[in-house]
Amino acid sequence: MGNLTSLTRLSVRHNVLQQLPTSVSRLTGLTLLDLGQNQLQSLPDGLGQLTRLQHLYLSDNKLSALPASLGMQQSSPARN
Repeated sequence: MGNLTSLTRLSVRHNVLQQLPTSVSRLTGLTLLDLGQNQLQSLPDGLGQLTRLQHLYLSDNKLSALPASLGMQQSSPARN
């Protein structure tokens, strides 16, 4: 899966996934990742490497926390 670096959208909604492969963090072209309505209890920490990701859908899973790396993505510098 990690070789699909040009992939921009990935939806695996309604698949009863219990875990996400760590190789998803190598899909660096992703702008949309839909993981909704699965059975995910955790996410790979490498999701923070998806710096182009603009839309992340996580509804209806069993997540209790998000990887810290998701909060570490760079944002545009503030302008005065």
